[in-house]
Amino acid sequence: MGTSDPSSAIFLSDTPDSISEKIDRSSCRELPPSLHYLRAFDTQGYDDALASYTEDKTRGCEEAKRRAKEILINLIEDHRRKRREFVDKIDEFILRDPPFELDLEMF
Repeated sequence: MGTSDPSSAIFLSDTPDSISEKIDRSSCRELPPSLHYLRAFDTQGYDDALASYTEDKTRGCEEAKRRAKEILINLIEDHRRKRREFVDKIDEFILRDPPFELDLEMF
């Protein structure tokens, strides 16, 4: 997975289905990209998945992919929720009446 191929990189704008699909398509031949995501976002999950990957690459890779999907989908959905709340607050602030009356003749 990398940004040189946008269809393989994971973006904040990706849907949960897109994230899941991209992770499922990632390679298990070398150290799986899903393990790198776990290392960044879930230390305990990373340790567990790495130990599993060391014992059985196929099973460990699938475990890492499953956990990475959970982590990234939750992370991105939480980001979207917070972004919507922020945008709503900004809209509310911009659209509200000013706290004092403006003298339009000044402008």
